[in-house]
Amino acid sequence: MNKAIKRDSLDVIAMFHSIGKNEKITIKKHGLETKVGYHWFRSGQAIDYIARADAVLVQPNNFNQDKLNHIFLKSGKEEIEFMNTFLKKYSKDEKLTGIYEFTKDANDVSIEEAKRTLQGLDDKQRIYSMVFSPKSSLVIENRLFSKKEWVRILQKEIKTLCAKNGLDQNKIKGYMGIHVNTKTPHAHLIFFETEPAFSKKNSKEKVWFNRNYFPYKTIFEFKENTQREIDHKLYKEYQTILVKSKGSLYDFKRNFKQNVNKLNLNLEHLKLQSEIEKVALYCYSNKIKTFNRITDDDVKKSIVKIHNAIKKDHSSYRDFDWRYEQFLNSISNIQAYDKRALKELGDIFEKETKDKQTKLYNFVIQTCLNLDRKYKMEKSPYQRYLSNFYTENRIDWTKELDLPKLKDLNSFLQYKKVEIVEKLEISFKSEIDDFVQHNQIDLEDLKSFKVSWAKLKNKIKTEKCSLNQIVKTNEMNEILSYLSKYNTEFQIFETKYDEMLNAFNEKISKLTDYKAKSNGYQIQSEFVEDIQKAKALVVLSKMNSKGGKYSSTNEYNMNFLWKEKYKQTKAIREFYKQFDIDMEDVIDYVIENSW
Repeated sequence: MNKAIKRDSLDVIAMFHSIGKNEKITIKKHGLETKVGYHWFRSGQAIDYIARADAVLVQPNNFNQDKLNHIFLKSGKEEIEFMNTFLKKYSKDEKLTGIYEFTKDANDVSIEEAKRTLQGLDDKQRIYSMVFSPKSSLVIENRLFSKKEWVRILQKEIKTLCAKNGLDQNKIKGYMGIHVNTKTPHAHLIFFETEPAFSKKNSKEKVWFNRNYFPYKTIFEFKENTQREIDHKLYKEYQTILVKSKGSLYDFKRNFKQNVNKLNLNLEHLKLQSEIEKVALYCYSNKIKTFNRITDDDVKKSIVKIHNAIKKDHSSYRDFDWRYEQFLNSISNIQAYDKRALKELGDIFEKETKDKQTKLYNFVIQTCLNLDRKYKMEKSPYQRYLSNFYTENRIDWTKELDLPKLKDLNSFLQYKKVEIVEKLEISFKSEIDDFVQHNQIDLEDLKSFKVSWAKLKNKIKTEKCSLNQIVKTNEMNEILSYLSKYNTEFQIFETKYDEMLNAFNEKISKLTDYKAKSNGYQIQSEFVEDIQKAKALVVLSKMNSKGGKYSSTNEYNMNFLWKEKYKQTKAIREFYKQFDIDMEDVIDYVIENSW
């Protein structure tokens, strides 16, 4: 793994002053602390001080960072020594003044022009001064040689600083110079408003900004941001590593459910049935399926106990937990180069660690619910009858209690019929035009389909056909055959529907009781007929037919089906209550074990 430099504190110093008329500030001048007043800035003496030939850096405008790096490598000098070679006193180009209007660009401006601008300021406006001094180590590590880089960074961050303090960043102007006559290269900045732009409270009048300080928080953020800008290569490297590590972790998390469900865990021998029942009972009673919603500490302890037991006993689960931990460690092992990055990494690691714990504990909860449901199924005769009707371990339910047998199974199938019709309705929300947009459609098939469509539509308009009659027409069969052949959504539905029928037929064929088998086939036949009608209704809905038996009063209208579903659900629930059975448990169990 690539490593970024780790720093314990900010490597930038920023001494900021705000000065108005008749005010004085203390600055370091020629290495000594000196008091200077408003006049020192307004008169232009500050510009003369910044532009001293034995202090300020000058560079030709065609010198960028890459070119300067090339010159540096050939020079054989140390970084700071190399920067000293760009002192103004060594330059013969008088146009290179070392003063830049940093709010604009890095081109040298006339010293006299800068002084005239300051001299023309209004007595009522404040002048802002800053000494910006990165530690020499920061300059050296990033080879901050180019005046263009200094100007770019300070232009961006000074404008941000002003905006945070209520100044209009588009109405700020300033000058700067870079001093390289010490072991610590630093910049002197002077900036001010170009026009009154601050709004008084409850007034439309614009006035000069008159605050005599900027809050420390904004200065600190300025220092953080400038350091990050200087460190942009390190920051980019850090971000690349972080994005890669987070991406790997999120890929793992996206597949978490799929991967964890592949684990073949046998928990019966762990002798934790009392703990499992405690968790399951609490979650059933409170309708809870996630760890974060549990408020009972004893239940939480049971979940942790079960988790630890699984982890200890099952190598596959232990390996899964270990791999999850490795993805988390890949984030915690990233080297942070500043406090902000360090905090960011800490926050991510803390959040993802909690998320890992929650996901694994949620899996434990689901495992407890599934196991507890299994035990319940073994205790109740009716549940055993219902569940084993769909599984290989068929029992002779005729020897059990006197139960309603297939009549109630029929109710359950009616419930499922409503659900499957809903899915069919959802699958065909697109218009009929979408059915024929396929680049591999046989033109003859398409022609036949259109003819059948037109004939059936005309028949519906001119004849009083019942739904049963329409379902049996050649035209409807032709249309459904075409959709089965060319419409993807229809094909997916048909495949799943056929799989369900095949599984159902297989179960019926294994019944030994003749009457039960006969009733089973009767239920299956009615079910198939109803689904065929539902498919026909989907086609009819695309024909915009009005009135007749296919309108809102039709027995297969979705509103009607919802009402039927409610009545059937209520009836089934009442029946289950007689045997103290949770209906949702039974349906979930049947779906998981067969459909």
